[in-house]
Amino acid sequence: MILFSSWRRRAAWIVLVLALMAATIWTAANVWAGMRLRSTIERLGAAGYPLSLSKATGKPVPAVENAAPYIQAACLLYRAPTDTEPAWTKEPEVSVAELSPEETKQLEAWITLNRESTDLLERAGTRRKCRFERDYSLGFSTPLPEVTPAMGLSNVLRYRAELEARRGDFRSARKSVVMMFALADSFRTDPILIVQLVRWNILRRALSTAGICITADTTSEDLAEWESVLPAEEVFEGSIERALQGEMATVAEYLSPPSQGGSVHGAISEELLRLSGPIGWAARPLVRWDGARYLETMRGLIEACKLPYRESLRQAAELEGAGKSSVGPLSSLLLPTLQGCIRATATARADLAVTKAGVAAERTRATKGRYPEAVNGIDPFTGQPLLYERAPGRISSVGGGTGERAPEWKLRRPEK
Repeated sequence: MILFSSWRRRAAWIVLVLALMAATIWTAANVWAGMRLRSTIERLGAAGYPLSLSKATGKPVPAVENAAPYIQAACLLYRAPTDTEPAWTKEPEVSVAELSPEETKQLEAWITLNRESTDLLERAGTRRKCRFERDYSLGFSTPLPEVTPAMGLSNVLRYRAELEARRGDFRSARKSVVMMFALADSFRTDPILIVQLVRWNILRRALSTAGICITADTTSEDLAEWESVLPAEEVFEGSIERALQGEMATVAEYLSPPSQGGSVHGAISEELLRLSGPIGWAARPLVRWDGARYLETMRGLIEACKLPYRESLRQAAELEGAGKSSVGPLSSLLLPTLQGCIRATATARADLAVTKAGVAAERTRATKGRYPEAVNGIDPFTGQPLLYERAPGRISSVGGGTGERAPEWKLRRPEK
């Protein structure tokens, strides 16, 4: 009995010593991780990076110059197709020529149903600035009610333009395409990644619609008009960087408690860790350490976006691989798939370059009777001139090599 009591006391002391050691190690790790996180956030702030999503947005726009209210109203009034899967909403997109007479009648009825929305988009085009007033303090929960309707409205304008072109009303068709460009541009300053992805998709849809409307019979005067409405390359400048800064700022805001200059989100994240019990309490050093790692990785990804395509893709792959291979909860769950974003914006850039080169070539053919010996335009995937093949009759980009069809312009009269 005495021997058993002695062992019990010894075991109790061992447990107490181990608990004290664990508490000491946890405290040291928590202090070190907190200092690292605080230092990382301070360095980002000193480098000029926004530390909250609201600070990553563009400058306020005077109400009389802001197109956002019209666009928001248009999205609110948008009416989706009533059929479950009409032919014109399927991927890949079909042309009006592929629709049956009955399907074409349904399409025209759907376009008419959305006349009020498109009228509002036309009014939005009279204002050159746009900034959506969102409650960015909600962070990742910020509502984005315009995103899905904007894609639907771009489809309305896409088919409206094609129908107008088929009727010979090329001026109206061009106007519809210009409205698509304006709709995409309205999201330019939004610091949210999904919004930028939608913006690039609308831009690509507008460019493909312009290609559909331009035929072998388009006059040189009309081609000159088409050239004048195509956007400049600058429409893509800084879009990925802005979106990634928004992602990084949101996490920085969540991790920084008010006592360290953060927002209420920082206090909420601390409270959630506390309320999650022993697991949350034990994981606090890991969350702080991985938070610093996530922010540093995001900074590297933002800088990688500024490099030429291939180098940017390589650095992004290295950073993503290192970040997502860690045991940290933030890096493994929140790091965006930047390689896909880089390919998406490069494809949109290539679409623009190919379309501009194609329209210019068609205009030369319409004016001089033959295509030019060379075309202008740089392929964003290679940094080299676009591929120009007279015999097969096409101007193209090499594309991203992921199975998606590379951007291409087919010469309307290759025999010239």
